[in-house]
Amino acid sequence: MIDPARLWQSLTPAMALAVLPAVAICLAGTAPQAVRLAVLAGGPAPSIIVSWKAFILTATLNSFIPGRIAELVKPMFLNEHASVPLGNGFAALFLERVLDVAILFGWTVIVASMAFVHLDWKFAAGVFVGLLGFMGVIPLFECHLLRLSQFIPMERARAFYADALAHTASTIREGRIITAFILGVIGWMLPIVGFYVFLQLALPVPIGFEGALSLFVVTTFSYLIPVLPAGMGAFEAGAVFVLQFYHVPAEQGLALGIVLHAGNILAMLLAGGAILTHDRIGLGEFIKKIKSK
Repeated sequence: MIDPARLWQSLTPAMALAVLPAVAICLAGTAPQAVRLAVLAGGPAPSIIVSWKAFILTATLNSFIPGRIAELVKPMFLNEHASVPLGNGFAALFLERVLDVAILFGWTVIVASMAFVHLDWKFAAGVFVGLLGFMGVIPLFECHLLRLSQFIPMERARAFYADALAHTASTIREGRIITAFILGVIGWMLPIVGFYVFLQLALPVPIGFEGALSLFVVTTFSYLIPVLPAGMGAFEAGAVFVLQFYHVPAEQGLALGIVLHAGNILAMLLAGGAILTHDRIGLGEFIKKIKSK
């Protein structure tokens, strides 16, 4: 049971200040993610700035739209502002998700091995290689996968499927997927460093990198819960759960979760708002264009 009085006492100005460098580091992590999106979108590749804007707007809309439906913004924005074919954009989005699953699985295995149970590294490596190997199969069976288009009733949808499949296969075949994987690891690593910096500054007795990594992995899974936007509630519950393993009181853990979550959401909202204002994009008009696509 959370004591409201203790929770209020835990929400200190020092904690609010501690989140600032953490948020800055997390924002820096969007740069390699934007480069990755440009690499996966292929030629003619969009500029890094356009890719970054697509990434930030997606994160902004995900802050208040549940179910991560806003991920569709990336291919739509790239199509609208960089003339990237929708097939290429959706192929890039698919490859992004596969890479993210592989990377997150790797972090999860590390956390589980360090903090909870001992996992056989051979099993973990096998699953990890299997996830990456799944992508390697696509170019080999491209012709067979293309035949599945005959079951798609609409001609436009068939053409879209063919374009997306061809782009996915060429991205893997040309090795751009390796570059994207490295950029993805860097992009995920920076927020972990941000969490570490925050815990170092906000806790009287820092819990180390293991605790920061555990907190990052568990709270990241909260975003997968489709009911609430931005993982609200689930993020904070995950923070309390993890930090209790490191002897952090529930009230303080909840306070840390609230401040860290609010800081990241506010940063994305400000960045997204700045993009919409600078580019003179009306949010309602932009969403209407997405629906029309």
